[in-house]
Amino acid sequence: MQDFRKQADLDIADRIKLYYQASERLAAAIQAHTDYIMGETLSVEMVAEAAPEGAIKNLELISFDGEEVSLGLDVRR
Repeated sequence: MQDFRKQADLDIADRIKLYYQASERLAAAIQAHTDYIMGETLSVEMVAEAAPEGAIKNLELISFDGEEVSLGLDVRR
């Protein structure tokens, strides 16, 4: 996620709304650790849906143990 923030040229203090689409198993893990993920990524909100038009989107699927997730974010300044 930190690389994603760097690629998007975000300031270290920028807060984000994080979007994700994941396999069922990975989505359950993300939901179980939402508070931790939000704290580590400086997210003010996390939603399990595709990033809307105009959001910054990850161009590649990210794989974890054969499970995949796509990410997107909106900057909240």
